[in-house]
Amino acid sequence: MIFWWPSKYHADYELRNWDALVQTVQTMPHGVFWPLLGARRSGKTWALNAIEAAIGPANAAHVTLDQIDAKKQELPEHARGRTVLLFDEPGSVLFHDTAPEQVMNKGWELNVEGAKQFVEWCQRLKHTGTIVTLALTPAEWHALREVGGALVSSKDLEYRRLGPLSAAQSQRFPRTPTQHQLFEQLPPTWRRNPFLLAEFFRHVLDTPEGNLRNPLSRDDIHKFGKEVIGELNSGKYDYLYHVLYDCLIPEHRGALRMVAEHERPSEDLCRMLLHLGLLMQSDSGEYEIGDPVLADHYPPPVRIHHISDLHFGPKTALSVDAKDNSVQGRKLAKAAGQGPIRDDYLDWLAQLETHQRPHLVVVSGDIAEAGQDDQLEAGRAWLDRVAACLAPHPGLDPDDPRLLLVPGNHDVDWTAVDGPAGGRRPHLAFARVFTGTSWPFPQLVEPPETREPAHQHYRSLGLAFALLGSPEYGGANHEHYGRLDPGLVHDRDIQHLRSAVWKHEPIRIAVVHHPLAQVPSIATEITSYSGLTNGGQLQAALEEQGFTLLLHGHTHAAYLERKGELLIAGAGTLGSRETYERHGFNEIIVTREGQRYKVQAQTYERKGGSFAPRAVEQLERVAT
Repeated sequence: MIFWWPSKYHADYELRNWDALVQTVQTMPHGVFWPLLGARRSGKTWALNAIEAAIGPANAAHVTLDQIDAKKQELPEHARGRTVLLFDEPGSVLFHDTAPEQVMNKGWELNVEGAKQFVEWCQRLKHTGTIVTLALTPAEWHALREVGGALVSSKDLEYRRLGPLSAAQSQRFPRTPTQHQLFEQLPPTWRRNPFLLAEFFRHVLDTPEGNLRNPLSRDDIHKFGKEVIGELNSGKYDYLYHVLYDCLIPEHRGALRMVAEHERPSEDLCRMLLHLGLLMQSDSGEYEIGDPVLADHYPPPVRIHHISDLHFGPKTALSVDAKDNSVQGRKLAKAAGQGPIRDDYLDWLAQLETHQRPHLVVVSGDIAEAGQDDQLEAGRAWLDRVAACLAPHPGLDPDDPRLLLVPGNHDVDWTAVDGPAGGRRPHLAFARVFTGTSWPFPQLVEPPETREPAHQHYRSLGLAFALLGSPEYGGANHEHYGRLDPGLVHDRDIQHLRSAVWKHEPIRIAVVHHPLAQVPSIATEITSYSGLTNGGQLQAALEEQGFTLLLHGHTHAAYLERKGELLIAGAGTLGSRETYERHGFNEIIVTREGQRYKVQAQTYERKGGSFAPRAVEQLERVAT
């Protein structure tokens, strides 16, 4: 059993050294009180109890303001005549009673009169020779600075912030070999706060798995962490409410959100959050969220690149248009830096900062030009290079697939056509090349009656993908050789989509090669097949299942459109020379704050040898 508890001080379980603070609070402050600034659940009450014990109850008294009538400004019996007063919970006199929902939406409503009276009381106590130390949150400090003027001195705040535990301090926490073993496995963010440290230990050591005869696995630690976060955010503790909303002002919350999204807030805000232990700084100077519960509330965004129509083969788009195909012309083109345009994407990807790189890549078909093994093998090798550029994400496990594929009509092997539409042989080459990778894709080589659906779930990210094969009936016979293939998602696949369980992932993304219907583009095409022949049926199923996004390729045109609650994103080609538009791709960014998700889809187009953003669309989802 772990005996550390914030409100029940016990010297034997002390982790910090309070000697310097004990000396300070026995001298007069510049203002009317010494502020002891700390986040909720950081140990402020424990600190006041420790100071009281060090000075002695004859000279110091800990007073909880929400348990006395502060308006009357009468000290309780145990505090009268003491030279050092240690005030706790000043929010009861600084703020009006405010419902939690209002605090979360608008913040605390300042009780200006009550706050001024409290500052004046502290001033009178100072005049009588009484020294006041006030444990308070950043929101309470902000309120007192607003109403107290010169009586509330920022000089008194220096070095009196209750920050995170140091490595040496946290190592004093475990007492037994079992506890030491668990401590060594904990992620660093759990070691910085004594309350969180104690709760993690309590939870693990009170469970059957917590006997720790063997070290816990990484998955065990992750599972226990999620369970502890769930308990902390329950009605018993309401940790997130107290630390994020009760404790901080909106600017602090905005700074935490910016850090999670790899933006740089003001240094003043960062310094405050750093002192409180809610942020930490890497060796490179980058800020990271330093509290595991807040990090779970503000996870890093998930970046998904949607690329399409790579077209490995004779119609590959090149960066130099060599109209002279002579030996000399080819030499000149090579000297001018001629290469596949899709390689510009690889080069651009490699030079991005890690936090700007995608975590997942979706390929919506037409990897090859004609479904030949050599073209598909070249495509696979190129995608291996893409995979090597992807960024890590705390919500992704090492064995999670990072690339997701669907075949396109050009990935059908027309040379293997052997009779009526719907044969399996035209899909063998695609299956042969990509089976053995970790990348999921629809197994069109299997009959629709027996194949498993290609659904990929990333529960920790709140994401799920339905990978749908639309060139099922491509390559009908040689009479129509070279004709655009009909796009159709088999009814069995749509029924699988309707019957699958999607409730655990609020953001659901369908991927298919063909668009639902013909899409607008610069070019005018007269074709037999451009969209799905059963696009309406698929759209209805996606809407019924609450899908957020549909990603497609095929048209070689970047395209964003909202159809009700469904956002449709068509990707431009990254590799074909047959396009009237700039080459490019789409980027999908999924951000989460608590249970609220925001999805942003943005088209990128090639400019020079780089890529620049163009159109953008956003949707929001709330997890239920």
